[in-house]
Amino acid sequence: LPIWAVKALIGDHLIAGSINGMPHGRYTIKNNYFHGHFCLHFYESRLHKNGKIDRAHQEMILKATGEE
Repeated sequence: LPIWAVKALIGDHLIAGSINGMPHGRYTIKNNYFHGHFCLHFYESRLHKNGKIDRAHQEMILKATGEE
């Protein structure tokens, strides 16, 4: 899946993150016509499938900071 560097505004804080570029997985909210889900990662976030830190997401988070 493609991933993208993003910045999330949470309250007054702008936080670097990484998001999947396509919906994936079987977890779906009923009746919203969106199949799957997106994952938003932050520094040292872990994957839900295995609990490991994903290097590619961490690289996109660094890119989002502008310090790559």
